[in-house]
Amino acid sequence: MKNKNHLVNQHSQENPCTSCGACCSYFRVEFYWRETEKNSEYQVPENLTEDLNSFKKCMKGTLEKSGNRCVALSGKVGKQVACTNYKNRPTPCRNFQASYADGKTPNRRCDEARAAKGLAPITRPDSLQKGSEKNNHSNSIHPQLVDRSAHQTNPTTENILETGDPHL
Repeated sequence: MKNKNHLVNQHSQENPCTSCGACCSYFRVEFYWRETEKNSEYQVPENLTEDLNSFKKCMKGTLEKSGNRCVALSGKVGKQVACTNYKNRPTPCRNFQASYADGKTPNRRCDEARAAKGLAPITRPDSLQKGSEKNNHSNSIHPQLVDRSAHQTNPTTENILETGDPHL
């Protein structure tokens, strides 16, 4: 039986996201309300969301910091999970990258969510670590996944515009 704190290698046969779920149970998943419309690209089911304000929604279960867990997440965090709304997930979920998803870039926010759930960070594949510079943890997360522990609430219009959100 594996210890839940074992290091996960992104490039193993197993997708680390399917044995994690930390981001879905740590961050607020907020997005522009039009993503719930029937003619939108992603058609996020309205019944899985709640209103934040007049132009933002969030996935149910992610509004509050305490006991946070997206309503679409099934399974046990850190063991085996799945998104029951994967095909129609909102933009922040589509844009979130696990650490080293591209084989070379860590994601500080992935590591933060994993640590909050008692999981070890995902490691860079050994073949890429040799002779490379030290890890530079950057924030590659989409700004609409909001870390409420840093006293950040809704993203500003400026942040949304910087992301190139096509809805604004």
